Amino acid sequence: MVSTFRKQATEQGTLKFSIALTVFLGVLGVASGLVTGSQAIIFDGMYSFVDVVPTVVSLLVVKLIARGTTHRFQYGFWHLEPRLPGRHERLWCPRRPH
Repeated sequence: MVSTFRKQATEQGTLKFSIALTVFLGVLGVASGLVTGSQAIIFDGMYSFVDVVPTVVSLLVVKLIARGTTHRFQYGFWHLEPRLPGRHERLWCPRRPH
């Protein structure tokens, strides 16, 4: 059985790796777009930077959950985790005014 601490450390490591790889690919995309003069490749690289935002938010929430309980949040921060998918969806699909 995997301990909770080890599981959280693995999850944080995976998210950090994902952030680093996405930033690297974004830099590579922007650089190759500038070299080739392709605006589409530059845009794709810039989109990678936007794609990092939800992963950073997920990493922050995982760190909060790992922190445990506080005086203000006696039951911990576990209630933030189910809210993440809705927040990520709003980042990609904002509501249109009627």
